[in-house]
Parts: sequence; C-alpha cells; structure tokens
Amino acid sequence: EWAATRGLACVLAQSELAGATVSSTMRVIAGGADHRAAIPPASGYVSDTKAEENAWQGNVLALAAAWLSTHASGSNWLWAAKRYCVNSYTVADTSNDPLAAWISTVTLYPSFALQNHGFYHPTYEMVAGMSCGDSLLMARLANPAVAGELQPFAEHNVMAVWTNNLNALVQDSGDFAYPAGLDWELHDFEQNSFITWMATHFNDPLARWTDDKLAQCLRYRQIVNGDGRLVGPSGGGFYREAVGIRRIAFSWLHLANAGYPSGPATPPGPTLMHNTDVKVIHQRSAFGTFSISYNNSRIMAMIEPA
Repeated sequence: EWAATRGLACVLAQSELAGATVSSTMRVIAGGADHRAAIPPASGYVSDTKAEENAWQGNVLALAAAWLSTHASGSNWLWAAKRYCVNSYTVADTSNDPLAAWISTVTLYPSFALQNHGFYHPTYEMVAGMSCGDSLLMARLANPAVAGELQPFAEHNVMAVWTNNLNALVQDSGDFAYPAGLDWELHDFEQNSFITWMATHFNDPLARWTDDKLAQCLRYRQIVNGDGRLVGPSGGGFYREAVGIRRIAFSWLHLANAGYPSGPATPPGPTLMHNTDVKVIHQRSAFGTFSISYNNSRIMAMIEPA
C-alpha cells in the first residue's frame, strides 16, 4: 500500500523530480508488483475478512500495470491487478456474477456484510472499497487505457455492498453508525475517500450528500484540536494522522478527476436493515437510529437521536 502511494506521488510530480528518484521508484514498484503477482488473493470472511487486504494489495499491481505498461511483466501485473480487485468484495454465490470465472475467494457474508476483528465492521468494509477506488484512480492518472481495462474489476460488487449495508448506516451528521461498535478511533471520518469515490465515480446521490457532510465534520474536528491534527490525542499518534491525510489527498484527487463532478445530493431517509448472517439489526428514521448486535461475541444496542 505504501509503495504504491510513493509511486503515485512520483507519477504526479515526475516532471519535477530527479531522474534517479524516478528510476529508483520505478524499481520499487516493479519489485513490489512482481512479488504480489506471484501470491494469490486471500480468502476469509468469518471474523477476519481478507477483503481490505486484497484491495490494498491491488494498489501496487494497478499502478505498475499502468505506469510501467511497456515493461515485460506489464500484462502479468494487469492480470494480477484485476484478480486482486475482483476478489476484494466476494460472496459464495457467484451464479449471477459476470466475473465469476475470476473469483477464487469469499470475503463477505451472503448479505454482503463484513466481519473483521471478530465483529461486524463497516469501517473495514469501506476500506476495501476505497482501496479498489484508489487502484482505479492510480491507473487512470498513469494510463487511462489500462484503467479502462481494470474498471469493471475495481467496481466489482461495490454497489451491492453500498446498497445492502453501508448506505443504511449514514446518519444525519454524515458519519456512520456502528451497530457492533468500533475498535478504531470513533468519529475520525477517515472513510471519506470511499464516500468521495461513490459520489464522483458512481454518481450516488446519498454518497454525494454524505461526502459534503463528512468534509465538514473532519474540518470541524481539526479546528477543535487546534494544532492541525485531524484525529487528535485519542487517535494513536502520527500513523493515524498520516492515514487521514492520505485519504483526504485521495478524496481531492477523486474530485479533481471526477467522472461525475456534480449531481444530485439526497439526505438519508428511513431504512431497516437486518443481516441475519452477522446478526445485526439497524433502523434509521426521522427520530434517529436504533441498532442491535446480537452476535454472541458482541452483544450491544445503541440509540442515537436525530
């Protein structure tokens, strides 16, 4: 993930960098892509999904295939990038999936819900989608033709995840509800680049509304911190801040290269989600949100007023 981030920075600033810096970065990307292409995507969905790992491992492959497309390994990197992207969001039933021949993993429950760290974890579900969006964006910035080949693989099951799980969790503030709790920093809003991708690439009206609200939440928290930090003292230090800055940068790049720079923006409405496989019930109404997690490892209920 971080090698690909270095590579993208080099792509964006290549004309301003020393030749030795560019060539050494190309070697890093080629070496990382060769290593990753030789390893199949991981499978796992009970308690410990492999969705987000497959998605971010695809970054270096996508960038290598696009930026170094004339390399002898270029076609192999593109094949592997497709394989990692398509195997990020997968369910066991592939009977109606046009990309079924590419799928070798199961990373989600049948309801398209995701578990990580032992419980229903919307944050990691968004991480997987945002990393596929990052891969497609990297490819588009380096080589639009390669990005065109990668696109259906990066989009695989993204809308199914959004419509079956994540869009039900949006709250009035633009932040998300977490029916089974959260083990990362609460209200750090770092899922923003997933939401920006949903708005600018898929033209989803709720995502566009949420993108605006999340940006305001993130900026307000930075103002409260008073020293430029996004998450602040409860967030675990430099690493959490670096991740937040990286995702803000990707949000900006999605907006700057948007397929849909503008469109309808619709606030969240009433909804009811019941995923029996992960044992989560979540309801959103005009009065607020109510959720129950009745998984034996994580039993809790939450009420949040509008």
